[in-house]
Amino acid sequence: MKICLDNNNFFRNMCSGNPILFGQKEFENAVVKIGNDILNSYDFHDEKIGLIGVSRGALPLLTAISHYVNNRNISIMQIQMTNSDKIKDYGETRFINEMVDESVNSFIIIEDVVSHGRCSNFVINRLKNIGKKVLNVYSIIMNEDFEELNYDQDIDLKYVYKITNEQWIQFFWEKTPQITSCEI
Repeated sequence: MKICLDNNNFFRNMCSGNPILFGQKEFENAVVKIGNDILNSYDFHDEKIGLIGVSRGALPLLTAISHYVNNRNISIMQIQMTNSDKIKDYGETRFINEMVDESVNSFIIIEDVVSHGRCSNFVINRLKNIGKKVLNVYSIIMNEDFEELNYDQDIDLKYVYKITNEQWIQFFWEKTPQITSCEI
């Protein structure tokens, strides 16, 4: 199930053809919304739950959420879809590396953007194959055109903002010279 943590808040692109600049204020709002939902949903004192970020995009959110919920059981899965810096140049999802805390059996996946679900599915299946349980997926942004995560477990995708398939987000920490962003 897809669950919006911020009243189905849409990002709107004010200038056609350019990415939307996602600022620090919006990021901090997402950290608070996701962090509070995690704190209200899970008891880190009674069970050992880890946070796993999908490298590279989710690493800023992983760090911020880890601090917000005071959970230092973080792991990283590095996967790649393209070698290109071109917008929407998706390739095949491929595994590169992982640093998964073997002492943790249950994970919360942290993503920056879920645009079609291939990365989330890949991480879920990889964790499942190494005997780990996935509790939920949290993302800053979800593509509204995205249909299903298509996996066996009862896992929700919880997100803060949504975009359309035609929109593209440039986060404030990304400094890609060939991209001209418009502010929201």
